[in-house]
Amino acid sequence: MPENSTPLNLLCVSGGTEFELRKQASTLAKLIEANEELGLGNICETINTNSKHLKHRLVCIGEDYPSILNQLKAYELGGPNAATGIGAVSNKSSSRQEKLAFMLAGQGSQYVGMAHSLYTTHSVFREAFQRCSILLDPHLDRPLASVLYPETGQADQAAELIKQTAFTQPALFVLGYALSEMWSSWGIRPDFLIGHSAGEIMAAYLAGVFSLEDALKIVTVRSKLMQSQPSNGGMLMLVAKPEEVRELISNANDGCNNLVIAAYNGPSNTVVSGPEEALNQLLAHTTSSSIKTKRLEVSHAFHSAAMKTLVPELRKTLCQINFQQPIRPFVSNVTGRQAGPEIASSDYWCDHVTSPVRFAQGMNTLATNGVRNFIELGASSTLLSLGRQCLKNSGLANINNCNWWPSLRNGKNNWETILSSLGEIYSHGYQIDWKSFYKPMGGHQIPLEGFTSNT
Repeated sequence: MPENSTPLNLLCVSGGTEFELRKQASTLAKLIEANEELGLGNICETINTNSKHLKHRLVCIGEDYPSILNQLKAYELGGPNAATGIGAVSNKSSSRQEKLAFMLAGQGSQYVGMAHSLYTTHSVFREAFQRCSILLDPHLDRPLASVLYPETGQADQAAELIKQTAFTQPALFVLGYALSEMWSSWGIRPDFLIGHSAGEIMAAYLAGVFSLEDALKIVTVRSKLMQSQPSNGGMLMLVAKPEEVRELISNANDGCNNLVIAAYNGPSNTVVSGPEEALNQLLAHTTSSSIKTKRLEVSHAFHSAAMKTLVPELRKTLCQINFQQPIRPFVSNVTGRQAGPEIASSDYWCDHVTSPVRFAQGMNTLATNGVRNFIELGASSTLLSLGRQCLKNSGLANINNCNWWPSLRNGKNNWETILSSLGEIYSHGYQIDWKSFYKPMGGHQIPLEGFTSNT
């Protein structure tokens, strides 16, 4: 596949009423059939860039003429949606009222090859990745790209390296940064930001708390210091309420006294951190109960007292950082509330490595502030799933009126995932910067009846 290309096409159709939308779908189907020789990508670019994007919207996503035409004709004939195509998006009466949050995932969501198709085919993503690599690679044992996108025969070694905190956290930061640059270039910008653990550094950067150079400095030093700690600890997720987990810890063997709650991820999703021996004792204790558990793939007891020994060295780096007050609303992991002046200090980011992640409280803060739309800027949809759990029975938001859009999914086609999300976002009333969207694609607008190029 050539650089700056996508295997899929989006066609955005709109009308002032549902009747007008069906009529427009019919018109575009005929127009496309009469102009196949002009190229489907060029036709979609011309239509999307020069259309008036009205209230009722339909998005067709497909890789060729038949898939797009089948969706248009299905809707024209009265079908409730365009469900016959790849990632097709049902029509909606758009209303851009609810606020949007970007969600930045932390350690545990990484895997070799994440966003490889975006890296090889889209200049905005690739240039953002390389911008970070220029600053990061001199401080890593090997170039980040060689770990994420290994050469033939190096995949097994890369899979082990990406598990190391010294690579994991920089990789997730760069991924989040590159995805944010893509979404921003398409005109999609957040009203609020929330991260999870290491993901909060990326969220804070997007909120303007520090520069890209300083953010990468924090990520590099923080991850190396964590990697250097004795690897005799771990983390365990329990499908239980925090109070139930505290009772389990107190009722288990004495060694479990060294365990702490490291993350409040949802009403019944609690993560415990501590020494391996204590975790094993707790795990044995839970086998006699109905509580489900899962060992997390981490090398250390993060967000616990085990991280206190690295704080003095981390503080030396943090004292060199030029902190600023956030310019975009930002929800803190440490407090679960909207961040204030405390976020722009060394003390906050030292506390951040030892304090529990209050993600569930943070989701409640977002809901209270009217956030109903969520985009995860990460390698999977982990935070979207946690977010649903947090709001499902919170009473703060109707979960059915919330929208959860991934940028990537592990094992799924990169472009299918991100373009399906973009189509959904468009159908909910967001204005897409189509000129910027198509600029890296290498296509061009063409003379097309009813659509006058304004370039």
